[in-house]
Amino acid sequence: TLVYRNTGPEIRSLSSDGQTLVFDRLGELYTLEPGGEPKPVSVDVTGDMPDVRARIAKVGDEVVNVSVSPTGLRAAVEAHGEILTVPVKKGPIRNLTNTPGVMEREPSWSPDGQSVAYFSDASGLYALHVASQTGEGKPKAYPLAPEAAYYFHQVWSPDSKKIAFSDNHLRTWVLDLASGKLSQTGEPDYWGGFTDQTHGLSWSPDSKWLAWVRYMPNHLHSVLLYSTETGRSFPVTDPMGDARDPAFDRNGKYLYFLGSNNAGMAQHQLDMTSDLYRPTRAVYAISLAAATASPTAPESDDEKSVAETREKAKEDADKTPAGQAGEAKKDAKTKPTTPPPPTAPKATVVDLAGMSLGAIGERTVALPIPAGPLTNLAAGKPGMVFWLADPGATDPNATGPDGTLKRFNLEDRKTETIAEHLADFQITADGEKVLLAEVKSPSPDAPPSGPPHPHYSVVPATPKAPGAPPPKAEDTALAFDGLQVRVDPPAEWAQMYHEVWRIERASFYDPNFHGFDTVAAEKRLAPYVAAIQSRSDLNYIFQEMLTGFSVGHLRGSGGAIPAAQKVSGGLLGADYKIEGGKWCLAKIYSGGAWSPDAKAPLAQPGLNIHEGDCITAINGQPLTAATDIQQPLEGTAGKAVTIGVASGSAPVREVTVVPIASEARLRNLDWIDGNRRKVDQLSGGKLAYVYLPDTGGGGFTSFNRYYFAQTDKQGVVVDERFNGGGQMADYVIEVLSRRLQGYWSPRYGAIERTPAASILGPKVMIANEVSGSGGDALPWMFKHNQLGPLVGKRTWGGLVGISGMPPLMDGGQVTSPDVGFFSPAGTWDVENHGVDPDVVVEQDPKAVAAGHDPQLEAAVTLALQKLGPVTPPTRPAYPVYPLKPAKP
Repeated sequence: TLVYRNTGPEIRSLSSDGQTLVFDRLGELYTLEPGGEPKPVSVDVTGDMPDVRARIAKVGDEVVNVSVSPTGLRAAVEAHGEILTVPVKKGPIRNLTNTPGVMEREPSWSPDGQSVAYFSDASGLYALHVASQTGEGKPKAYPLAPEAAYYFHQVWSPDSKKIAFSDNHLRTWVLDLASGKLSQTGEPDYWGGFTDQTHGLSWSPDSKWLAWVRYMPNHLHSVLLYSTETGRSFPVTDPMGDARDPAFDRNGKYLYFLGSNNAGMAQHQLDMTSDLYRPTRAVYAISLAAATASPTAPESDDEKSVAETREKAKEDADKTPAGQAGEAKKDAKTKPTTPPPPTAPKATVVDLAGMSLGAIGERTVALPIPAGPLTNLAAGKPGMVFWLADPGATDPNATGPDGTLKRFNLEDRKTETIAEHLADFQITADGEKVLLAEVKSPSPDAPPSGPPHPHYSVVPATPKAPGAPPPKAEDTALAFDGLQVRVDPPAEWAQMYHEVWRIERASFYDPNFHGFDTVAAEKRLAPYVAAIQSRSDLNYIFQEMLTGFSVGHLRGSGGAIPAAQKVSGGLLGADYKIEGGKWCLAKIYSGGAWSPDAKAPLAQPGLNIHEGDCITAINGQPLTAATDIQQPLEGTAGKAVTIGVASGSAPVREVTVVPIASEARLRNLDWIDGNRRKVDQLSGGKLAYVYLPDTGGGGFTSFNRYYFAQTDKQGVVVDERFNGGGQMADYVIEVLSRRLQGYWSPRYGAIERTPAASILGPKVMIANEVSGSGGDALPWMFKHNQLGPLVGKRTWGGLVGISGMPPLMDGGQVTSPDVGFFSPAGTWDVENHGVDPDVVVEQDPKAVAAGHDPQLEAAVTLALQKLGPVTPPTRPAYPVYPLKPAKP
């Protein structure tokens, strides 16, 4: 029965005492009696409202982008929307921007050391600003696009006169700082969305050539060269391989890049099939001029004349201004005479324009470096190449980056290790030092949290000598604990409010925003932002303003919201019952077999703890039913505790166990194994049961674990209830779609079949209203491919996907659904509706409480109905081939 038709702002919450309804609508409370109209409730709150006050805040844990200075003395960082510089050893921290309420992003230090560039939204749209390294004077602003856009990966030219960067519209740009001219290097990337996008940029030593990467129509990347003199680009890598991370040698002789001939299947990372492949990359070098010898030419040790030695040294010298300045400083120390004035960099000779890719390929060689999971290629001093070797770069189940920094020297053709456990690195402009972003894996017992903050240091770009002690932290580490900025909350909140609108305008998949008038909505809600008193109020406004898009996956979270201190608990992985005034074990969760990630405190070998046993003490303190068992376990997760265990009439014994922070994994595994046993029992052992918690790494692992262990079954029930999404599970559909191709008869053993890794009988899938995103797509594909009936309830209905968006000033996040799904029939599908089951089954609470699972039981019944008689293959009679007739 319709009680009230709301025509105002959205109703956010609803409660009732059984007679009167109460709800909130855009920050105001109303009561409503059925048949009447809402009545506003006046609420007056008096308080100090400390969240509104301007203050100085520490922001060392908010650093998100770091750029090292040309000689490694300082680094520029982005923190809380400000750009600051931090010394490695001496000097003050400098705030170059000091603009509360304005967002500045992605600093980059110029090679001449005098300027820091960054992107700023001071004008309402992001522009590039260039400030003095000391913060003196007013930054120079360079307008960029006239529409909402975001910019990334800025790279200075060696002469500090140009800056290259990319944007979220898939374009690559070059900005001339003298004229302000903005030039696009070529066509935008062909692919965006969920594809494997990369934006490697590298300048030639003379600043006249830019090597950049474009995503091509064949889903592979190519390296192109852009001439600042002609304004044109041309490709230099073969389209039959994937090329990325270009890097000019500082002597101007070679262009290095990472290349792969097996990366094609891993390019579209939305597809789960991409998880099957681990692409490898090798380091290649292109000789830029015809007269330049191959870097891998045969070697021969011969005596050289003094003139030849000098010419060779001149030819191999660093041609970049920063590199030449560094060499001049070295000479000044050894030769205390007036150094000669700096000379203009020698032109980088590039004669590749107009050549065919085949001809350029003849100038391209692979360096003698083993192929592997190589990333982040960069050039150091002349003849030296750096990269990260990181297995996690191609592993969808990796918990985070863990790269090893390697260096290859063309002179001796040796590979050496510089540092380990890195997320990233940067070579200084003079090539002498390297900025390291080191990450440490969290403890397995640590509670779930976000990715760890890197530890930054600046060290020599050389391997540590054998036996030498590591450099002292005070000489190399960047200390961020002293970073402070002035915070003006109302100004920040206003900036973030407009930032969210800008993110949606720049990224939302539909340029018409589903018909939502964003301009009018932004004006309508702005007065509310001016009146809010806390950061959580701003998130409330975000919810209201984003509602008009009418799309799933659109949400905001986080931000500088005060939170109470959390104390971790401690769980034993058990259900309890009270018997005789004692806490006794009703059920112990073991984690089952083959789940090394599931830690069951009470089910470890040797403990001999059983269901029915009682816990009489924890850490020496008696425990009775009068005390909540969780009270003495508070704060014990990951720590050894002693418990007293009483087993029947036996004496109480002390046992040492390690409580865990969460039982979710143990209980989920118990539910899965219970469902598998139930399906096995109901089907008489004929059906397999496979559960997918999501369509990401967890679902990929779970499917492989459970499906292929049950290929002796005649049919399968695939359960994706509560599926949290992730990828498009095309891999699951491909496996379920396998059909019999034939049999193989060995001399010994059973008859085999192709495909062996398959269940060829009937298939039924279960979904519910909590299955969403990739959990919507999986049942949609299951039905689309006519693999079997879908049982349960209509799914959530969210197939406009999201990729990463820039963080807000205070670390908050907002999404912008930027990739929408439509069917082969040419219609938008699933979004705001879901996937309808073929057989609707309610999960009746009474039946569930009685131990039943109506949806699972219905799926088993359907599968058994479709299961026909199974007859084993019959080996045909062996052939008898006639002998050839004897020759007369």
